[in-house]
Amino acid sequence: MGNVALDVARILLTPVNILEKTDITHHALEALRSSKVKQVHICGRRGPLQVAFTIKELREMIKLPGCRSIFNTSDFEGLSQYVTDLPRPRKRLTELMIKTALGKPDGKEAERIAMATNEWHLKCLRTPVAFLDDGAGNLSGIKLEINKLQGEASIDQKIISTNSTETIPCGLALRSIGYQGVPIDSNMPFNIKSGTLQHADGRVLHRPVDGSRLDQWVLF
Repeated sequence: MGNVALDVARILLTPVNILEKTDITHHALEALRSSKVKQVHICGRRGPLQVAFTIKELREMIKLPGCRSIFNTSDFEGLSQYVTDLPRPRKRLTELMIKTALGKPDGKEAERIAMATNEWHLKCLRTPVAFLDDGAGNLSGIKLEINKLQGEASIDQKIISTNSTETIPCGLALRSIGYQGVPIDSNMPFNIKSGTLQHADGRVLHRPVDGSRLDQWVLF
């Protein structure tokens, strides 16, 4: 789950009268005028410590007019004990997610949330496995495999499947899965599964021509 996923959700849920004051294209604005989207689920395979969006993007979603944020509390319970040792940007991001998931809003914020007509859900530890149709060729839902984290809490934790699934009814599904590297030279030590190249500090390993270096997108 990265910034693009949050950006898409924000556009779908932002009131049109606010979007009118931005540089959004006319045809997109007209489509959003007739939108019936009131609820968005943002799903990611891994846990809260592995999310890729920034605190700025998250804060914009949390404060979105007319919209409430719904997180699975079980994803964040006990997470505070690991925050101290995180790098500062990751620490601040995680603290905000914990506050949103477990905090008790009061005053004007509680009133704003109570009056919200839209909502977005942050669903960690979910892997899409199938799109479902209604029998007439229309999307009716998405089937998600439920994962769990393995090992001590860290940004490098791996996931394993619980062999359980859940289904979210929906009429629209968008993928935001980032990039995928492809091989461009048979002499390169390319990993087809991960879409990355073997390297040492950015220098390609096992290549006949010395000095080749990599962009960060294909490092592993």
